[in-house]
Amino acid sequence: MQRRLPSDPLAVKPNKLALRAAFVVVVAALLFEGTVRFLLFADVANDWSIAKGLREPWRFAGTQEQHYWYLQDRGVPDERRDEAPNHDPVIGWVGTNVTSEHGHVDEAKTAERQLVLLYGDSYAQCTTSPGDCFEGLLNDSPLGRTTAMLNFGVGGFGLDQIVLLAEASLPRYLDRDPIVVVGILLDDDLDRCLLDFRCWPKPRYELVDGALVSSGEVAPTIAEHWRRRPPAPISWAWRLCARAWASGAAEAGAAAERRAEVEALATAWLERLESRLAAAKVRRFYLLFEYLDGLQTPDALQWRKDCVVRTLERLGAPWIATKPFLVEAAARDGRELAEYFGRVGRNVGHFNARGNQVAFRALLDGLERVGGLGSNSENEAWLAEIAGVVHPHASRGATPRGKSRFEFAGRELHEDRLTIECDAEGGARLTWKLLGRSSELRGSAALASTAGSAQLRWLADGAELALESLGDERRTAAFALPLAGRRELALEVTGTPNAVVFLNSPAFD
Repeated sequence: MQRRLPSDPLAVKPNKLALRAAFVVVVAALLFEGTVRFLLFADVANDWSIAKGLREPWRFAGTQEQHYWYLQDRGVPDERRDEAPNHDPVIGWVGTNVTSEHGHVDEAKTAERQLVLLYGDSYAQCTTSPGDCFEGLLNDSPLGRTTAMLNFGVGGFGLDQIVLLAEASLPRYLDRDPIVVVGILLDDDLDRCLLDFRCWPKPRYELVDGALVSSGEVAPTIAEHWRRRPPAPISWAWRLCARAWASGAAEAGAAAERRAEVEALATAWLERLESRLAAAKVRRFYLLFEYLDGLQTPDALQWRKDCVVRTLERLGAPWIATKPFLVEAAARDGRELAEYFGRVGRNVGHFNARGNQVAFRALLDGLERVGGLGSNSENEAWLAEIAGVVHPHASRGATPRGKSRFEFAGRELHEDRLTIECDAEGGARLTWKLLGRSSELRGSAALASTAGSAQLRWLADGAELALESLGDERRTAAFALPLAGRRELALEVTGTPNAVVFLNSPAFD
């Protein structure tokens, strides 16, 4: 009998080695997944720096993905979480300017003027003061004598919500033959149709046999939304690694997978809105906005723009893009495109006052095309006069009014208080056209800011009338300005950035 040699104690059968290796990998993966989940969601880790760094939603998903907004919401402490502003079970939310009956809180102020209804997201709503937004600019312009705007723009809206709000509110105003302007932010509004949560619960529609079908009423609270529709289960550790290691090509590939659904939904929503506007014989046009990133790197935006433009042209719907107006203004004024966008606070990523003025030129052009209103020489001269001035407006209470609305030519100002907001550089200017028919302006000024200072310089026909300094020691000052024979009065405010000054009970004699 042949003797068998002892086996090598270091030799292990290949299949056992593979099993052991697989076991180690699985255990390591589970430990890694558990660690990531613990750092993401455990309350005990809230104050850990490693957890704070990990809890940035962009590490796991893009802003067009539902998991991004789930993580963002999870990162908000319960005591700081706000529910949707003016919840609506169909639209999601409608903001503070829209009533529960889908009317606008300012509709009584439009009187008998030609009505313009503006719909859109925060680019339509603006993140500047309302006086520097489109309704304020229209109200202040010469066109404002005969035309008024109700701004139905709501921050965070997707194209789906824009259409739903237009459908809900438009019947209320049809007897006034309104002109409808639909603002669309090309960079993001289309993709938002894929989401059922974006800061707050929102509607989610799907295409079924070519028809838009709702997934049901929008939950009234954030907690109820996540109870009804928890995020799809995923490996958070895998998403973390995939996002960290993904190349630009990989990210583009992931975006391309969503592209077909985004295009289909956007096309369906535009067709739905346009068919209803056409059936109601409403004069309308679409105003196309773009982020600064989209202006500077248009390739990433092109397919979205092509989708919208292709659909609108097929439907015979007029549209105007703000991009040519911005590029022209930058070239004419020798500015960078970034100078038309905000850089601090909630204004980041949106038009600043200067950008709104340029986009307003596009809006005027649309009003002229579809309604015979807008781009006449008087409006153009007025825009040239205010070009580049940030926050030149005054306001009454919470209802902003601009400088041209105070050209009362000798009549008393029926305002209890005007509010003047300085820009980020600490400046503001307000002008009254007197036409030689006022003898005096009386009232008092008060510095509203809790700290800092402001200097008020009054000028009549370019000559200084009075100079007042307000600050910690003296926060109010009365004024009585002689104006006999004067044709123009100006107030220049300089001082602390973003300072607010009140003019209390101003009255012309």
